[in-house]
Amino acid sequence: AWMQISVNGIAGSWESYMTSKTTTLPSGDGLKTISAIFKDRAGNISIPVSDSITLDTTAPECTVTINAGAQYTNQRQVSLSLSATDALTNVTQMCFSNDNVTYSDAENYATAKPWTLPLADGTKTVYVKYKDSAGNWSSAVSDSIILDMTAPPPPTITSPTTPTNINSQTINGTRSADTTAIIITCSTATVGPVTYPTNTTYSCTLTNLTQGNNIITIKAQDAATNETTPITAAIVLDTTAPTGTIK
Repeated sequence: AWMQISVNGIAGSWESYMTSKTTTLPSGDGLKTISAIFKDRAGNISIPVSDSITLDTTAPECTVTINAGAQYTNQRQVSLSLSATDALTNVTQMCFSNDNVTYSDAENYATAKPWTLPLADGTKTVYVKYKDSAGNWSSAVSDSIILDMTAPPPPTITSPTTPTNINSQTINGTRSADTTAIIITCSTATVGPVTYPTNTTYSCTLTNLTQGNNIITIKAQDAATNETTPITAAIVLDTTAPTGTIK
């Protein structure tokens, strides 16, 4: 005939028995226990019965990182590192966006995912939202990376002295402002470190040139590791004096 509902140990009033009831959980996230006792018309009171539920009104804490935090990429295909935790419940789903407006369908939470950046070079931002098992969606978190699929302009080289009888030569040249490295190779000589006197020039000394033709290959590389088509130059080392006669 009657029932009494208790929420976290605080008993309510006796009321008419019903098969369902709406009640308000106490404020504050955490485990909540609701118990009930029942009384029949003869005044017999049942033993208490109870059930518990975790109240979680807090969204997950989360992050996203593109290509392990790299500043540049020369590929639209990137790898996302994902992390989300919830103090009370599990993180269950996630969704993605390139513009923080249109999101992908929700999918099962994972700690990594391949992702495709939009076309055209420039700064790209990936947004992610996460949902816990209580249904709380996080605010969007994001990370950015610069997409650069365009190689820098090729470098130039100041013609070295050739032929020469000195087995070391310094070569100089110009580079574009977005060139971050000049890569110089030569199978017949020792290539010294490349230096950059200004943001548009470079310099390098070659030693131990070998007798004959020494072919140098030079290419430029930008921050996204895009490389130019190599250019070549030749240094002819001739340390043999001429021979001749006079009559």
